[in-house]
Amino acid sequence: GKEQEKDLLIGTHKHGFGKYDPIRVDPALCFYNHIKVNEKDKKKKKKSKDKSNTEELHEWPNAQWLTLRFKQTLKACLEFRQKMARRAARRARKQKKAEEKARRKKERSERKKREKMERLQRRRE
Repeated sequence: GKEQEKDLLIGTHKHGFGKYDPIRVDPALCFYNHIKVNEKDKKKKKKSKDKSNTEELHEWPNAQWLTLRFKQTLKACLEFRQKMARRAARRARKQKKAEEKARRKKERSERKKREKMERLQRRRE
């Protein structure tokens, strides 16, 4: 989920790329209660129908899967960041255009006032 993706990014930043064991045992991250299960244990677990242990244990995925998920999450974050940067640039251009339009309108208004004042002065003369 989102919490795991966030903590995977934080853990990688904190402990280093590919350093999944320190990430798994870091109490500040959500993976602290995840257990490492090797392939032999998985096969035994599937063969065994023992349901005596009802406590839900979260299995720690293998390094290949974690690396893939990290890269996908990082790519999504970077794409989102680029999207937000483009959006901010569009807003800035739009704001600048609106300010320029307001400035031109004000200049036209001031010019019309000056011209009107000049016409009135000419009539008085």
